[in-house]
Amino acid sequence: MKRILVAILSFLSLSLYAQEELPVILSGQITSPIHHIDSRDYRFDNNASYAMPRTPQLSLTQPKDSAVRWIDRIYNIPDYIVDFYDSYAKAVNQVLDGTTNYLSDPTLAQYGSSDKGFPMYYLPLKEWKFAFSFGYNPSWSQDDLSEIVSQLIYDTAEPINDTLSYFMPYLTMSIDYDIPQAFWVTNNISWSTSLAYSLKGSGTKLYLDITFNVKVVLKTVGTEEDFDIRIDKYHTKEAVSAGVAEYRQYVSDILKDIPDGNMYDKVKYLNNWLTSHNCYGTSIGQSKEPDIIRSSISALKGSTGYFGPVCEGYARAFKVLADTLGIPCILVIGDACSSPSSAREGHMWNEVRMDDGKWYGVDVTWNDPISAGAGADSIAMSGFETEKWLLVGKKSIINEQTFETSHPNQVNNRSDLRAYLKYLDCHLDTYLTDNAYIGTNVEPTFIDQSNKYNVYAITGVYLGEFDNLDMLEPGMYIINNRKVSR
Repeated sequence: MKRILVAILSFLSLSLYAQEELPVILSGQITSPIHHIDSRDYRFDNNASYAMPRTPQLSLTQPKDSAVRWIDRIYNIPDYIVDFYDSYAKAVNQVLDGTTNYLSDPTLAQYGSSDKGFPMYYLPLKEWKFAFSFGYNPSWSQDDLSEIVSQLIYDTAEPINDTLSYFMPYLTMSIDYDIPQAFWVTNNISWSTSLAYSLKGSGTKLYLDITFNVKVVLKTVGTEEDFDIRIDKYHTKEAVSAGVAEYRQYVSDILKDIPDGNMYDKVKYLNNWLTSHNCYGTSIGQSKEPDIIRSSISALKGSTGYFGPVCEGYARAFKVLADTLGIPCILVIGDACSSPSSAREGHMWNEVRMDDGKWYGVDVTWNDPISAGAGADSIAMSGFETEKWLLVGKKSIINEQTFETSHPNQVNNRSDLRAYLKYLDCHLDTYLTDNAYIGTNVEPTFIDQSNKYNVYAITGVYLGEFDNLDMLEPGMYIINNRKVSR
């Protein structure tokens, strides 16, 4: 080592900008395995409370607290994460408009090697470059230099890896929940990191360059899993193109009959179309086509029998249609139960912001309660379609329990986010108002309050028995089987 340093004394006058001309003492590259996040693995914290939602970390008066996109409900997310989200959303819409890009054909993305040397198609997410210079001690051995370099690499890469660990699960969730029109992709974000370093010498000084890259993986070839961001049915660009044509026709056919009335009429129409043209799928469909029956296209096409949609298909389709109409709508998940005696199970539904500026719950799946029988002979119109779970509030009582009890919004209890919530400045709690939607611009009318009242929302949802009606907000209700304004 000493002979090497003596040989390069003539480079002492070189600046950092000329490092490429210096002799390389140590160099190397470190590539991580591919990290996969399954955005549809809805595991929750076992300690989650169903009756007592978590206290929001942020005041509801802040502007972003009414955000329709989940990506906008996190406040300290790095710009490069949001930039990727925006470019991804743009690419989705381009595919829906007929453009072929990396989401319909991953081989159009950049090409490289995975951690095991297999071909990989990817998108660059972010690159960091670091330059260090430090004095050289002639007594240092090669092992000493390796240890110093290793420590600097660790100190440099560890904060970046931590940041990725905090925000990549949230990015994955946001893409999955915010962009349900991307029916042909898994919406699971997979990524790989690589780090290249080069230690160069100049007399009594050493210069270390570190480049850290993060790549979003779209497709691998030759690995055991042969990962592809597209679901199995759409593993070719031709299949994606055909699927997009069907998707556009489905949406067009549904919305051509949308009523010209107010927002309530439109939301009711969407709920009723989905419940009258679909039948909840069976376990056979869930085992054979899990990605399809969970996607928006399953319910948009109207599906029955084995391959009818499950809750995710209903909820995603509802959001696609609401988004198309400009009605603010989000997807929500939680361990739900239809009655106090029912077992809880993973579920997805919607929250909608109506023309009164308030948010309400919509569960299209439970408004279509009959599932396909063993013979898969179910029909779309079962006769049991309902509006019981349409535009309800947290305190709305359905099947002897409040909606916030039957449908706990547990986004903030997802297992992949819980470990990082202390690092995330975000608002993941529900915005739902207390009572069911009752419309706007209703003239108040005097009500005799001498007896007990059985009160229903104008949508037909039972709100409970009241000694008096002081607790009710002004609006239209069904009280003792007659419509009354308060």
